[in-house]
Amino acid sequence: MAAAGIEDGAIIEISSPTASIFGLAKADEKVRPGVISMSHAFGDSEAGKGDVMTKGGSTNRLIVDNDHLDPITGQAMQSAIPVRIAAA
Repeated sequence: MAAAGIEDGAIIEISSPTASIFGLAKADEKVRPGVISMSHAFGDSEAGKGDVMTKGGSTNRLIVDNDHLDPITGQAMQSAIPVRIAAA
């Protein structure tokens, strides 16, 4: 987080090729560097920077459904989604 200029407790923008959502940055020594851990499908799909603390941010918006398919089920991958982060 420090390398990205993001402080613990800051609101961040999380972007994938399909969309951006906002979230709260919280350091955790159990999460590897370069990895973001979020609850999947929790939050409002329309939550913006100003209301992310009350509505959350839906990771569903980050899923790339025409690529990154599970080879067994054919469903869109719902983990290991490549994203970029930035301070909001």
